[in-house]
Amino acid sequence: MFIRFPCRWGYLAVMIDVYSKKVLSWVFSDKLGSNLTMLTIVKALASRKLKRELLFHTDRGREYCADRVRHLLAEHGVEQSMNRPGECTDNTEVELFFKSLKGELIKDVPIAKRHLREKLRKYIQYFYNRTRLHSSIGYMSPIAFEKQCT
Repeated sequence: MFIRFPCRWGYLAVMIDVYSKKVLSWVFSDKLGSNLTMLTIVKALASRKLKRELLFHTDRGREYCADRVRHLLAEHGVEQSMNRPGECTDNTEVELFFKSLKGELIKDVPIAKRHLREKLRKYIQYFYNRTRLHSSIGYMSPIAFEKQCT
């Protein structure tokens, strides 16, 4: 996701568990590219013990097509999947997360860049994953849903 500041852009990458809707990892950076993607993947892999096949689905951005990203996924036995050309609805879960983030946190109120990381951390870790109810998982929070499933 692109976040505009008065003089520049910031970039937010997330990995979401489609089953539970939990944001597994997120990274905010001044630069868009494969480094941002790789750090997000590494953090997500560290947050979970893989018990079965994992699918990594993205849009067709160059940061996801980079050889180093593809090699990292292959090293961990993760299958890569990408949207069909021009079909943003193929990545609905992430698009819905970004829509919620923009509406519930960013809105039209400018946030000073120096405060944004902390606001993102609180929104994702405390509100989105622990408090926010998701209709697709029975009006539960992602963490409550995961606890129920274990």
